[in-house]
Amino acid sequence: MHIVDAPADNSPVTRTRIFRLPPIGRIDPRDIIATGPIPLDADDLAFDCEMARRWAASNAELERILRLVSESPIFGGTMPADDGQADAVTAIPDVSGLDTAQAALDYAEAGMYLVPTSADDIKNPGSILGKKWQDQSSHDPDQIRQWWFDHPNAGIALDVGRSGLIAFDMDEDLDDKPADMTDEVWDALQTGAVHATRRPGCGKDARAHYVFACKPDEFGNGAGAFGRWGQVRCSNGVIVLAPTPHPDADTKGGSYRWRKFGELPPLPDVLRGLLSSAARNHDPNTPAELTTFLGAHIRADQPHGLQGHLTSFATAVGCGESRHDTMTKVMVWAFRESMIGRFGAQTAYDALKYAFYQAKPETKGTGEFDRIARWAAAQAENADPSETRQRVNRDTYADPFDSIRSDLAAFWSSSPQLSDLRQFAQSRLVGPMSMLGNSLARVVASIPPNVVLPPIVGSYASLNLFVALVGKSGESKSASMRASADWLRIEPNYQPSKPGSGEGLAKCFAYPSKLAGGGGWVQVGKQWSVLAQIPEVDTLAATGNRSGSTIMSALREGWSGERLGQDYAGDDKRIILQDNRYRLCLSLGVQPLRATPIFDDADGGTPQRFVWFSAVDHDLPDVEPDAPSVLDLGRWENGTSGTHSAALVDPDIDRNANLAVPADPAEFDVLTVPAIAEREIRDVQRAIRRGLGGVDPLDGHRLLVQLKVAAALMALEGRRHEITDSDWQRAAVVMAMSNITRKAVRDELASKSRELNLARGRAEGEREIIKSDVIAEDRQRVFRMSERIREALKADDGQTLSKLRKALAGGNRNRDVFDKAVVFAASNGMVRREDFTATNGQESARLWLV
Repeated sequence: MHIVDAPADNSPVTRTRIFRLPPIGRIDPRDIIATGPIPLDADDLAFDCEMARRWAASNAELERILRLVSESPIFGGTMPADDGQADAVTAIPDVSGLDTAQAALDYAEAGMYLVPTSADDIKNPGSILGKKWQDQSSHDPDQIRQWWFDHPNAGIALDVGRSGLIAFDMDEDLDDKPADMTDEVWDALQTGAVHATRRPGCGKDARAHYVFACKPDEFGNGAGAFGRWGQVRCSNGVIVLAPTPHPDADTKGGSYRWRKFGELPPLPDVLRGLLSSAARNHDPNTPAELTTFLGAHIRADQPHGLQGHLTSFATAVGCGESRHDTMTKVMVWAFRESMIGRFGAQTAYDALKYAFYQAKPETKGTGEFDRIARWAAAQAENADPSETRQRVNRDTYADPFDSIRSDLAAFWSSSPQLSDLRQFAQSRLVGPMSMLGNSLARVVASIPPNVVLPPIVGSYASLNLFVALVGKSGESKSASMRASADWLRIEPNYQPSKPGSGEGLAKCFAYPSKLAGGGGWVQVGKQWSVLAQIPEVDTLAATGNRSGSTIMSALREGWSGERLGQDYAGDDKRIILQDNRYRLCLSLGVQPLRATPIFDDADGGTPQRFVWFSAVDHDLPDVEPDAPSVLDLGRWENGTSGTHSAALVDPDIDRNANLAVPADPAEFDVLTVPAIAEREIRDVQRAIRRGLGGVDPLDGHRLLVQLKVAAALMALEGRRHEITDSDWQRAAVVMAMSNITRKAVRDELASKSRELNLARGRAEGEREIIKSDVIAEDRQRVFRMSERIREALKADDGQTLSKLRKALAGGNRNRDVFDKAVVFAASNGMVRREDFTATNGQESARLWLV
């Protein structure tokens, strides 16, 4: 706006004055009006002449203001502003090859509002600016430079809605269109700017942000019909932009990059149509209607389905997203699923309420959760049950290994041995993954203990391998152990053992024998290799819980090939196994709900030392294939069966005799490790030693387990001495499968724990109700009184408490009910309480309808 002021000498001076208006909902415009230039924006507020009179210091000043109004296109027009609300982003700049600081400046120059995020919490928009980050996002170059000067490693978060943009965040790990998405919707998504969130070539190109232009803050973050495939980000929504490093780069192939940038198209009608359902909100239920809703939906066909909603809430809040907004989205879907009988509505209400107030305990008692619940129940009751079932069926019966399906297919076809293993498993109706776990353990059990991994970290590492076979009762865990024994032949083939304690573990290898003539005791070796097969984790749990048992610590030491035995034991009981003189492998059957003992020992690293294999086969054919030929690996020394090496002494007898003798590293057969494996291990260890944030010290276990698996794959295919790049990469696929399986067990345990806690809480509540028969009646009286208060306020809003109490609660009995009803009505959003000091100095309050 150009303003012509007339100075004293009558020589006109032209000045350009910019009036800044924050977006509605961020800052009250009146706060700015009262202290600075007059913001004139027809979209946000109408010009009030009476207000102008109060502001004006004189009639002359008033005339000048009104002249500006008449000369500027305020009513029905627009006004230039430097906050970017008038000039929406029209193109995405090319930031390839730039660092984050320069990229942020390029984005800002394009009109994009940005927020810096901490390198330790990249996805949290408040990790640097705090909870009011929405009010601080900026495209001012000076501000951008200052932020990245102060935080050179900061990530770039885009304030999507304020920038006049909308982003469709696809959560599907697919390379192409989701099966249930129409071609019209898919094609429309491709017309926008495409911001990928996964590395190219990993089969997940569909997982990306699809960005379009729209009016600033035109939409909320409700995904509408797009919710079956992902999220929508607009008003107060953020996405992290390239070239920010992706927090899941190492684990999920995460990578931020613009696959398509440049000019931005407006939001296509077909995508706008998907969002229209998000705007059709229904009025919240009353408290009585919510109570009826919770009592009406009690079926629980799939009670574990509630865990996904609890996890979604915890993850989103942990990343800095709004607790209120997240619960609003989560609860609608939880209630929708309760309506189709997946789990009880009351159970969902109790669990989500606990999670909601655990996230922010100081808000308990404010009624915030119940207001969300009343609104969510209304939306759920008006939703289409068939759409709910469609989404539930897609999520519930999905193969948990879908994200690595292509990798698994390549894995099974990577060698004749693996292909035969899978075929043999399917011919015997056992899970190929669980049979693979058993087979790898059996292969390693046949490798002499002097065959070791190189001293990349610390010293030489043992090949000792532990596998967990996961499945419910009857899901072929034990059968896969027997199937592996039928298909795979090894030498020596010692019978599997079942140790009952740390001391018992050592006794599987050797025993003390009394010398003739009273000459003391000597250790006699039985077998240098033990394959411990424990079909049910209960056995391990029982020995682990026994007073004085050392089984868990002994297993951890055995996994590392460390010295086993108790020096304090008497000569008649002492058994010593020296480092790298024995081979120990463990195959453990795990029913998910009985896996608590293993995860209770997580601080010691026990679950991280296992490779977790599922007993389920989602690709089991309708007709069993023919069983392939058995695989005979023979002895490690010569790779052939039936003969020992040409050594003068039987190698098994020699190894058994030397279990208690310290090993000489000069006798070690050190496997060759690929450079890529050594580099990854060293990089992680450096980060751990330097104490860098975001690096889990237990990742050191993960990479060592992966290297052990790579060695086992090498041996399964009859090769010796050299682990290849292919072995390392295929072992990574096994580890990805293991991580998914272990997480599923942990989630199922967490879900069961929550169910038990909720049941316990409900039982306690029922006992309290039984103590007093009048509780239910009292609640009804309070509710009826709160309704009477609302009716009184409809007739005369803003009445004082004393006036309402006199009119509605004349008797002493009703006075107590009235006081409870006031608290109830205020807590549940039925009325608003305003405290004030009366003219006589007494504290009082008024009630207003909400």
